[in-house]
Amino acid sequence: LWSRPTTRRGATPAVSTARRIERLGQACDNGTDSTADPSVFALAFAHARYLLNAASRPGGLPANLQGVWADGLHAPWNGDYHLNINLQMTYWAAATANLEQSLEPLAPFLKGLAEKGVETAKNWYGVERGWVAHGYTDVWRDGRALGENKWALCVTCGAWAALALADASEHRPSDESKLRTALDVLGGAVEFFDAYCERVDGATASKLGLPNAPALLTGPTTSPENSYRFEKNATARKYAWGFVALMPAIDVAVLYRVCDAYLELCDRAKGCAHREAARRLTDGLPNKGRPLVRDGRIDEYPATPGVAFDDAHRHWSGLWALYPGRQLSPRDKDEAYAAAAATLHAKLAAGGGHTGWSRAWAACLAARTLDGALLETQLLALVGEFFMANLLATHPPLKPTFKGQKCETCFDRAPPPAKPAATQGTVTKSGDVFQLDGNLGFLAAVVEGLLQSHRGSLVDAADPVELHLLPALPPSWSDGAVTGLRARGGYEVDVAWSAGRLANATIKAVDAAAPAVVRLRWRGRRFAEARGLGDAAK
Repeated sequence: LWSRPTTRRGATPAVSTARRIERLGQACDNGTDSTADPSVFALAFAHARYLLNAASRPGGLPANLQGVWADGLHAPWNGDYHLNINLQMTYWAAATANLEQSLEPLAPFLKGLAEKGVETAKNWYGVERGWVAHGYTDVWRDGRALGENKWALCVTCGAWAALALADASEHRPSDESKLRTALDVLGGAVEFFDAYCERVDGATASKLGLPNAPALLTGPTTSPENSYRFEKNATARKYAWGFVALMPAIDVAVLYRVCDAYLELCDRAKGCAHREAARRLTDGLPNKGRPLVRDGRIDEYPATPGVAFDDAHRHWSGLWALYPGRQLSPRDKDEAYAAAAATLHAKLAAGGGHTGWSRAWAACLAARTLDGALLETQLLALVGEFFMANLLATHPPLKPTFKGQKCETCFDRAPPPAKPAATQGTVTKSGDVFQLDGNLGFLAAVVEGLLQSHRGSLVDAADPVELHLLPALPPSWSDGAVTGLRARGGYEVDVAWSAGRLANATIKAVDAAAPAVVRLRWRGRRFAEARGLGDAAK
């Protein structure tokens, strides 16, 4: 398990890890280039794999916010499971970084969450079919919105977490148990939302600014931990903030992906119970499930008369369709992708990414735009600003923003008295707290820069799985190699590059049900199809 993937990116300098982290992004002695040190990223890659391997073992619980390294009995955030990004990020690269066994605790946990969520669906929403869970849960798999609504009322967060089961099945397609577990749990989510979503007529949809009618709406819900601003008094230029919303962009994207994943699982299983419900949901989503655009940006609140005014907000929920979703790509050259890229750049320019996990999500989004330079910038910021000397990622102290306007969910990073790298342990003297998902989001971003396989189908021979090699290679990683990465469909991939160009790749089917054909892409261009992958294909 531990020795599978390896990376080689440059020589290791003869200085301490703390000093190497501190120098990242700083000007070199010649006053020109900044320090990149690709080898420190290779070290952080191996370290992140170790952390997940150690914290998520068969027979145990999934890794929580501190893994197994909580400092004392009173862990930050109660050592719980945040389903509005953090648990998902922890496992984003479990399959692709060849840590399949680390996924094993997640399946029984999510099955238990779905079982408890059946009662939540009935007691909270009067829905007698399916299950629902919200923004946070605990070892007892509580499906209720635990805590204040502004933090916890995320009605699609449980379904988002359950998508990890579909991802695990895609990477091990011969495993009937993984397939059936994903079908059952996602099928329950489809059942719930088919009964729960409110169908609005043409007049109401038009009033809300939605392009299709009738349309399905979630709500009351939130776009995780965010708020929108609306005009309270136009004459006096007074504003108010709200967080309870109808069908925010994340709900549209999550439900589209849940239905899409479920329907492919149905095809692979040659039958399922809720195919029609999934189709009804997809057809009824606002804009048929595509993100809505307002003024050239993704509209995070398409059915709410307000705007996501806090551009520096730590959550990137409005861009879910780009990552971890699969809807948007620069190759599509459409309005929605252009708006997503513009939103990403605008939020970064405004100071977005001011926690470890937030910067890791920004790095994953950058990789999906196929922009290696932007990915490198995010990785430099993540490791250089949020990693301690022991390579643990941190969540820094935050301070409220827009205080005069009373936004209850708007925060920015408090000015740190010292870099987190200066202190070892799990909590620094400056108050930065170790949070495991920052390390594992880093792992996911690096893998996304080297290999992407989210496009293509496991069942449609006319649209086979596509392996995109070196899709967002950071410019300073000019020479290197990676071995043992995993791709959807059940493939293992080794890649080497020189002077920023693909040198060679080896692709091997490691699952008995791996499709016999995959498409290969490099630098945005499809260049080959690999066939007969039972033996390694170079």
